[in-house]
Amino acid sequence: MQRRLLTCTEMAAADKSAQEDYGIPALVLMENASRSAARFILDLFAAGRGDCGDGMILVAAGKGNNAGDALAAARHLFLAGIKNLHILLLRRDLGELPRIHCAVLERLGLPFTVFAEDPAQAARRVEGASWIIDGLFGIGIRGPLRDDPARLVAMINQSAARVISLDVPSGLSDGFCASWPAAQADYTLSFAAPKLCLYLPLGRKAAGRVEILDAGFPPECLERPSPAELLQKGEVLKTLPRPRLFDYKNSRGHVAVFAGSPGTTGAALLCAEAVLRAGAGLASVFASPDVYTVLASSCRSVMVKSPGKADEWDPSAYKAILAGPGWGRDAGSGIQDRRAWLRRFIESGLP
Repeated sequence: MQRRLLTCTEMAAADKSAQEDYGIPALVLMENASRSAARFILDLFAAGRGDCGDGMILVAAGKGNNAGDALAAARHLFLAGIKNLHILLLRRDLGELPRIHCAVLERLGLPFTVFAEDPAQAARRVEGASWIIDGLFGIGIRGPLRDDPARLVAMINQSAARVISLDVPSGLSDGFCASWPAAQADYTLSFAAPKLCLYLPLGRKAAGRVEILDAGFPPECLERPSPAELLQKGEVLKTLPRPRLFDYKNSRGHVAVFAGSPGTTGAALLCAEAVLRAGAGLASVFASPDVYTVLASSCRSVMVKSPGKADEWDPSAYKAILAGPGWGRDAGSGIQDRRAWLRRFIESGLP
């Protein structure tokens, strides 16, 4: 089933719509999300995939609604019998809703540490945790984490604890860059809808296993004109062409492969094999003279040809071009000639 991927900005708009258009209070949405998160964590422990044993579960909370989700989830876990909980606040100045849940936890007698007041004690708590529930920052963050938030996220990433991030790993956002700090989660529990930033390459690395949990949003709130969808395996397989009954090599496409140089002939071999595995009927590897013999003696299922000059190459016999892997970038490997070939590829109009 296809699922629409929402940006953090679109999810914030959906949250606002649920409150303003449907009259669902933010506190109710937070309660729904936290209950779903706690249920997932309890099931994780019950299944033996995340048995916390005698280790401590550290609930790290920032200031905003993501902190409220984490603190409310801590209450559900505590009331379900998980007693080895410790609350780590980034600072004491919480937003209105997190403050409500924090007061409840204090009355229940849960222990607290405040990072801004005692960083050394906070570091010891992080070090001693078996699991960390990351509720520092959610979808509302803009720009990179700095100062105390960045330091705390670094501590979490350096610890041996397994991390469960709520909604998104702290620090991840729509405009996330490789140099920005972000929590490295083992699990990310994304509420209501999958977030686009979790599936882009940088975010996918930080998110770990992503679970989409219900938070009680009306479906209409989530119907946003998003540019991306999350495809399941079945949908992906349907998009791939299937061989027809009487297909043979000349009817399934001929791919020209330009790859490899001295020391990187393996790149050309792997590319040629990938072309055939992807379903092409024919693959031709164009090899420069200094690697022609090596490739010709190594290839069994593909043809090895001499490229000649770029402006004389005829692309009409091919359906697609694969170029670049293992070419190198130094002038000694003929970079000017490679530029000429790239221009030829672009001019050909082939995929």
